[in-house]
Amino acid sequence: MARTNNHPRGIRVPPLRRIAIRDQAMKVREAYGLNQPIVDLAKFVECELSNSGYVYDIVSGDEMGDDEAQAFPDSCVLRIREDIYEALIRQDRRARFTIAHEIGHLALHQGIPLRWAGTPQNNASRTHAFYEDSEWQADTFAAEFLMPVDLIRKYCTKAVEISDVFGVSLDAALIRISALRAERLLPW
Repeated sequence: MARTNNHPRGIRVPPLRRIAIRDQAMKVREAYGLNQPIVDLAKFVECELSNSGYVYDIVSGDEMGDDEAQAFPDSCVLRIREDIYEALIRQDRRARFTIAHEIGHLALHQGIPLRWAGTPQNNASRTHAFYEDSEWQADTFAAEFLMPVDLIRKYCTKAVEISDVFGVSLDAALIRISALRAERLLPW
């Protein structure tokens, strides 16, 4: 999920295995009573995050540039580009994953400044392991948060059902199936 040219994309953070990230994603869902397959992420950001002390800002495309959203866990801030926020309100599947990814940074990287020197091209030379990578961890959180394994087992038997039931892209559903099969967590 978070691999580009087979190198980590983000900065080095304390290591987390998939099971620990899964546990954290489920704790967030439980803390906010999110027991249905589809989480209304616009409502979650507007109500739950802001009521929990996080600040969210909707920012113009000119100000954000190519960044669709940014999480600053060290200052409890989430910035969302205006077009992505509008897509989130429409339940756009890609926007949902993007925001769940940023929520992952807030949940997993509390107190860590997620800024690095250099350009994205320089990130290809990073040598840390994927389980130490901020972007891999946030992608894994997003998958666990949006598509909990227990609910997949309850409602789905194929990728297209995961996509429909959980409001994610077919690509995200296929990646999720692959990861769960690797862990032997799906009976199909």
